[in-house]
Amino acid sequence: GMVGGIGVIVLLGLGVLAYLQVRTWDNTRTMAQHALRFDPNNDMAHAAMGNLTLDVADWEKTKEHFDAALKGNPVNSGHILNVGLMKLLDGNVDDAEKYFLRCQEVLPREWNSLFNLAVIELGRGKFDQAIELLNQSEKSKASEGTTFAK
Repeated sequence: GMVGGIGVIVLLGLGVLAYLQVRTWDNTRTMAQHALRFDPNNDMAHAAMGNLTLDVADWEKTKEHFDAALKGNPVNSGHILNVGLMKLLDGNVDDAEKYFLRCQEVLPREWNSLFNLAVIELGRGKFDQAIELLNQSEKSKASEGTTFAK
């Protein structure tokens, strides 16, 4: 609902500071929990909760929230990327790769997923592909500010 939406905007602003001080961490968590109470499917609130639990290395909770965020908005490149990263941390490389490729479909040249695809290829010993992907990632990162300005 509307109230949840307002909470999310505030919470995303707080999320940036979350790792700087515990008090902000608590505030952000409270905001996210309130947002989820109003709207249990609030994808941005789940994403924020996922990031907070990531800070305290509560992997299971992080995965739950990132999965829920993606379920709430299956075409959000950030949510797709987060689930992929958790798969990668779990050692599910093939699964992770599918999410990073999906991220590329949703948001072509998204640099995080390109970087992670490069890491995967590096792990497979495919150095040419890895370097190519790293170059693409760096180029995308450099032009990130101008992508929508055309």
